[in-house]
Amino acid sequence: MVARFSYLIAMAVGTACSGCVSTGDLMSVRQDVQKEMQEMRSKYDRSLSDNEAKRKTMEELQLRLSKDIDAQGKTLASLATTTRDLQSRHEMLLKERASGQNSHALVRDAMLRALKTEQTDLEQRLKKTAEYIRELEQTDASGQPGKTISNTSLAPERSDHTSGEEKPATDSKPAK
Repeated sequence: MVARFSYLIAMAVGTACSGCVSTGDLMSVRQDVQKEMQEMRSKYDRSLSDNEAKRKTMEELQLRLSKDIDAQGKTLASLATTTRDLQSRHEMLLKERASGQNSHALVRDAMLRALKTEQTDLEQRLKKTAEYIRELEQTDASGQPGKTISNTSLAPERSDHTSGEEKPATDSKPAK
């Protein structure tokens, strides 16, 4: 297009200098030059507007990207804080678990001793009840009045539950 424009200018200058140019030819060349100039201006304006649109788009993208990076940075910082909190909680739980296992073992041993004591007391009561029933059956069979056994003899002989102190079982294993 620039070559054509240069050609038209050279032709106009050449014909104007030679003196054989008519006004119609000059008007025609002038109109062609004006059209060429107008096309060049419109192309220039389009390229300027395209460049401006691209620049605005790039600025918007850059702004959006910087906002996304900031948001991701905040999210990352939040996740790092959460991770540190979870790690500290995990460490605390592990420590509690280790100390809790010892306390659970102590509680379990105490409960086991109490249950063994209770079992021994129940076995003694069962034995006394069985003896009492045998005596009643023997008395009914012989026709003699049986001796009366007081309710206190059937009651458990546990000083540990009435006084609030725990009596250790004799056959329990020592705590580890």
